[in-house]
Amino acid sequence: MESNPNKPIQETAPIMPLSAALPVNVPVGAVMMYAGKAENTWLESQGWMICDGRALSMTDDNYASLYKTIQNAFGATADKFYIPDCRGMFVRGVDMGRHQDPNSSQRTPQQPNGNSGDAVGSVQKDEFRAHTHQLRKWYRSFQGQDANDKPYDDQGQDWGNTEASGGSETRPVNVYLYYIIKFRA
Repeated sequence: MESNPNKPIQETAPIMPLSAALPVNVPVGAVMMYAGKAENTWLESQGWMICDGRALSMTDDNYASLYKTIQNAFGATADKFYIPDCRGMFVRGVDMGRHQDPNSSQRTPQQPNGNSGDAVGSVQKDEFRAHTHQLRKWYRSFQGQDANDKPYDDQGQDWGNTEASGGSETRPVNVYLYYIIKFRA
């Protein structure tokens, strides 16, 4: 059988329930990466949804297990709670006092009434670690007109900084995938 990379995977392989593909029960609230289509009704029929920051009803039975698990970690209103919004974000493990994140106490809620500080659901803005690059310029005059040229007079020195260069963000090499969250068993 010849492989066609332009043919959607749904046409080349039978679809099985995600629960059949995973060897263990996946707990409600689990987040994992997904390489399928975002507009996939099958995904939600299996109890998964894209982590797009949507607000869900706290009283809707479809989301009761998820609300019980994540509560208001990602923000809430009087009658709705938010799921994680992982679009365009790098995910970082909660520091839990390990001090690998020197700014964990300054993390902010993703949505109003969400968690802040060293807790699930908090976010940080991008940042580039403070550093400098210095240049030292020496001014000298020379004497001679051939390969025997020698410094003649030290005219002093001047310090300066390099000019800014680079792109619009600091990032590692990356690939796009969706983050999905299990919302029901």
